[in-house]
Amino acid sequence: MKDIIEKTISMANDLKIDQCDVILSESQSLNLSSQEGKIETYKVNSSRLIGVRVIHGQKVGISYSEDLSDSSLKTMVQSALKSSSFAEVDEYQAITHEKATIIDENPKTFRDDHTEIQTKIDLAIQLDNEVKRQEPRTSAVPYNGYSESSNHRHYGNHLGLYSYERDKTFSCYTSSLIKDGDKQALFYDGMSGRTFAELNPQEVIKNAIYKTRILLDASPIPTGNYDLIFETETLESLLGCFLGQFSGKSVKDGYSSFKDSIDQKIAHPEFSLRDLPHYEEGFICAHSDSEGFIKKDLHLIEKGELRTFYHNSATARYFGVANTGHASRGAKGHLSTSLTQLFIDAGSSNNSQLLSGKTLHVFALEGLHAGVNPSSGDFSLAASGQIYENGEATQGVKGITISGNFFALLKNIEAIGSTVHTTSNRSFFAPSIRFGGIKVAGI
Repeated sequence: MKDIIEKTISMANDLKIDQCDVILSESQSLNLSSQEGKIETYKVNSSRLIGVRVIHGQKVGISYSEDLSDSSLKTMVQSALKSSSFAEVDEYQAITHEKATIIDENPKTFRDDHTEIQTKIDLAIQLDNEVKRQEPRTSAVPYNGYSESSNHRHYGNHLGLYSYERDKTFSCYTSSLIKDGDKQALFYDGMSGRTFAELNPQEVIKNAIYKTRILLDASPIPTGNYDLIFETETLESLLGCFLGQFSGKSVKDGYSSFKDSIDQKIAHPEFSLRDLPHYEEGFICAHSDSEGFIKKDLHLIEKGELRTFYHNSATARYFGVANTGHASRGAKGHLSTSLTQLFIDAGSSNNSQLLSGKTLHVFALEGLHAGVNPSSGDFSLAASGQIYENGEATQGVKGITISGNFFALLKNIEAIGSTVHTTSNRSFFAPSIRFGGIKVAGI
């Protein structure tokens, strides 16, 4: 694929374009789903997509193609140049990373796996059958299956830089819809691995059934203020709604409430948030960003104080600060910023301190888009979970709404646990965190 990138850049040079870079992505995937002990869906997909960004006269244009023939590449470059002529001048966007070859074939992110397809089919069917066997009240298994994907990312620019990375992931998932009289409940669970052998279908089945049973007998709780602990998956989902507040692009565009908060206290003094793109225990570890710059481990919040924003080369140039290597751009899109895999550091609280008294543990959130205002930090979300009394589960909870403000939430931390957990897709790492006095609307 390197030769296709070089050919595209050569076409841009022939048109006397000032600067250009190219992203070429390849992906392959397999998706299996089963119902009633039979394979319902069997999909094998592959795709290749190339995209070019040109900067000419300080104006940016982009174009892309799924066809890698010479004629299509030429049309793509011409289209990008034409679109740049209609753009406004962008004095901060420039392609400056000089000649280098960066090839990262990390064996931890891409492992050879020769598992037979029949074994994968058997797994998808096993998930369906085992849920019904272990929980006879299961009337249906709406979400159930196996998937795998591999991705290859190539980048090159007019200065001679070329980079290549790849990753491969295996996943399985299942659910249980339980009906008991006039009651019914549904929950979904899944997990990912770097090889097929890393998957543990029994754990996925157990978790799906366990949570469904809780929801089946759950009920609303009285309206009031409660100390909340979000399970790792739900904490990632809630935090993800507000991560743009830490983006240099959001600050530049005037959307971040943290614009003037560098080195100021914005969270509990024990709260530290890092982006660790090279953390190999995570499944989204990456060596370089979408401009070819080496990604850097980044301390966003350190002991409660905001240390930096995450930047691409353009936002770093705008603010006159160092580029953090957080450029994000797909083959079809414009330059932006993104984080890789987040890590909240462990705290000092043991389980007795973390779980003393009454706590509400939230394992499901709904309305994460409609119920969240990223700019103001306000949120109002339907939630489900369990009430704990001194660490013992006493009641399943559903039919409630939790509301508050994200910026206040960071400061209203009562305790941070000493053990770090991860999500099912291994992209987010955090200890249990007890947030104090969250408003809950129930009965």
